[in-house]
Amino acid sequence: YNKINGVWAHYHFDLATEILRNEWKYQGCILTDWWMRMAKDPNFDHVENNAYRVRAQVDILMPGGRDYETRESDDSLIQSLNHPDGITLKEVQHSALNVLKLIKKIKG
Repeated sequence: YNKINGVWAHYHFDLATEILRNEWKYQGCILTDWWMRMAKDPNFDHVENNAYRVRAQVDILMPGGRDYETRESDDSLIQSLNHPDGITLKEVQHSALNVLKLIKKIKG
């Protein structure tokens, strides 16, 4: 797990979106390393954990949506959808589409 300019790599919008997707034109699925660190977006009060990851256009959380220590479900994505400064449905749909494209490609 690495931080780049104080931001975990799996939440880093500039790395995942600006460089990988926009500059390098990567259109595939991006996934986290296992057991990513939890964090809050410093720019948006209601964007944290999975919502923060999706906002950065990182599509898949490995190994899933449960908290490592408590084993409870991380509902941060759903909770963020309910706030004006939270994640948008368009952002969620973008990640979902990337995951579906990956599944289709794998199934052949």
